[in-house]
Amino acid sequence: MTHPDPANTSAANQPPPAATALPPPDARLADARLAGTLARLLTRATILACLVLAAGLVLRLVAAPADAARSLRTFSTVEERSFPALARGLADLDPHALMQGGVVLLILIPAARAALAGALLARRREGILAGIALFVLVVILAGFAGLAA
Repeated sequence: MTHPDPANTSAANQPPPAATALPPPDARLADARLAGTLARLLTRATILACLVLAAGLVLRLVAAPADAARSLRTFSTVEERSFPALARGLADLDPHALMQGGVVLLILIPAARAALAGALLARRREGILAGIALFVLVVILAGFAGLAA
């Protein structure tokens, strides 16, 4: 009776390791497409937020060019607005409202990313990672609520 030599066992006869459980190729392709779509969407949202912020700055400088230096120094002391007041200011193209709206958009973009990542991870049944994404979303929104309060 011959005993198999452990040095001569081929990798083809070995079962695959359990840690290589990947989603099916179709699911990976769909996830890659969705990730690309989300990246493009978030990039466009960032560009939009920067344009809104820049438009507010330009309008502020054009509205009072002689007072521009003082205006920029006192920007940080702009009165806080409620969301309805911010919406009215945006509709009126108020420069401060535009700048604040741009900042709000910049804050909400990571929140949207965390929410979408959490939803995708939950759909893939990756509970721990989905929980982490939910935690990140809660932290971002809590900070945002503190700014809006």
